[in-house]
Amino acid sequence: MLGAVLLLMSNIQNNSFGVFFKPIAAEFNWSRGTISGAYAVRSIMLAIFAVPMGYFADRYGPRRIILPSLALFGVCYLLSGLITQLWQFYAVQGVLLGLAAAGPWVVIISTVAKWHDKRRGIALGITSAGTGLSSVIFPPLATAIITNLGGWQDAYFALGLMILAVAVPASLFVKDPPLIQETKKLGTQHVHPFAAWILLPKLLGNRTFFLITLMFLFLYISCNLVVNHLVNFITDTGISALTAAGMVSVMGIASTSGRLVMGFISDRIGTKMDAFACVAMVTVSLLLLLLKIPVLLWVAVVFFGIGFGGAAPLVPAIIGDYFGTRKLSTLTGAAVIGANLGAAIGPLMGGVLFDATGSYFWAISISLAFMVTALFIAMKLPAPNPSQEDEIFG
Repeated sequence: MLGAVLLLMSNIQNNSFGVFFKPIAAEFNWSRGTISGAYAVRSIMLAIFAVPMGYFADRYGPRRIILPSLALFGVCYLLSGLITQLWQFYAVQGVLLGLAAAGPWVVIISTVAKWHDKRRGIALGITSAGTGLSSVIFPPLATAIITNLGGWQDAYFALGLMILAVAVPASLFVKDPPLIQETKKLGTQHVHPFAAWILLPKLLGNRTFFLITLMFLFLYISCNLVVNHLVNFITDTGISALTAAGMVSVMGIASTSGRLVMGFISDRIGTKMDAFACVAMVTVSLLLLLLKIPVLLWVAVVFFGIGFGGAAPLVPAIIGDYFGTRKLSTLTGAAVIGANLGAAIGPLMGGVLFDATGSYFWAISISLAFMVTALFIAMKLPAPNPSQEDEIFG
């Protein structure tokens, strides 16, 4: 439950980004591509720092990563309310927030996986439900503040204070998994912050690891495009901002359900079939979005929420099944590089193509092609074989 609370707070930045789009664009006359660029910078920072964050968590314990990361989260949101220039927006929402976000998800989710060798899927599903609840709570809250109270600046201030008041104290209660406790007793040696990057060529040289990383790259291109541009997409059809925020909340409820249900299912049918089911649901949701039929938009957000929500805890689960848990934080951080690059490409692609064409048709169509490819990859994954860990680490 502690992991769920921490993910609830640390995912404010992903789930609420879309509701700030139009207010910020209107105030500064910035294009959607320009605003999306900050999210792309953030995701690139995540891709760079996720590996060393996971590596340090494996060696020195998760709390040393989670606590300062969440403190920086809160400070970034307070600073976001003071932004007046584009370079400030990129520095805070891109660079600093990207650095802050590099640790929590990888470390929290892999730490839970280490604590639960049996029924790992449901444990990860419960934990990652915090991410789904974040999209239920914070987009409507931020929309209400922006619309009825002080505007987008006050919304950033309010969210920042909430992170500092809840997430930072909660992170003090994070405990080291047994393997970390043993490592500390044996002592540790100094490691260069980017030493884990040395492993990347060997990791990506493993066909299974490469396919898993590629699958999540395509998944996160499509999903992060939708998450960041969904409010824009819906309101562009003539639906009100509050109704759009309601759709995001429905998506969050579906996402929370997906994390719990798909986590439970993965313990029974395996992570490979679970991944295929999640990718298939996201693919169907993109098809429904292209139709722009109001009733089907509600169906689309439900399918999308279940699919993307169910896929989120799959990264450490599928890595654990295929490569074991001895270096799970490091391996998860490396696999998340694909996801984070996708998170950078998707929103930026959506913003740039919208600015060029005046609609999201081509962005969603290209995302649909990526999802069909991800479906093919999910079908071609071999059976899990945890002994592959020895091939990488010896």
